[in-house]
Amino acid sequence: DTPTTAADHQPTAMIPVLILVLPPSVAGGGYVMWLQGHKSAVNYLKPKHDPLQSPASYVSGLTALVGAYLIQSNAFRYFDSDVGSTIAESRKMTSTNQNAQNSHKFVGKYKPPRNVKDLWLRSGPPLLARVGAGCVAFFFAGAVQTLTAVRLDMR
Repeated sequence: DTPTTAADHQPTAMIPVLILVLPPSVAGGGYVMWLQGHKSAVNYLKPKHDPLQSPASYVSGLTALVGAYLIQSNAFRYFDSDVGSTIAESRKMTSTNQNAQNSHKFVGKYKPPRNVKDLWLRSGPPLLARVGAGCVAFFFAGAVQTLTAVRLDMR
């Protein structure tokens, strides 16, 4: 029975799952939301043909994507609970010069979630705020990119 250290509680088993699941999810969800924004702009503007994309329309869409997400990110602090901030503070680690691998200690009073409900109450609102912001940003980017393409195509 050896005492457990902070290194024993690292969630390294989840890293491969996150690498395999998150990028395709963000790419697929982002594309679906961009496509919805594109379709909304096309339905609103009713161009004679599907607009041709150009470097200017790509830049406007990318700028809209980043800008919309950054503007919305200011509201994230309202969704981050006090519990979430104590978790972040507790992850600050200190070490002494003796045996660096085993001498890491958590600072603060982090308490792991007791069950799935507790995990959801801690991480649900911040996660949904960020996912929602991403969806809105991709939708807005699709609409702005299509609007720019239509305007440039009309010349």
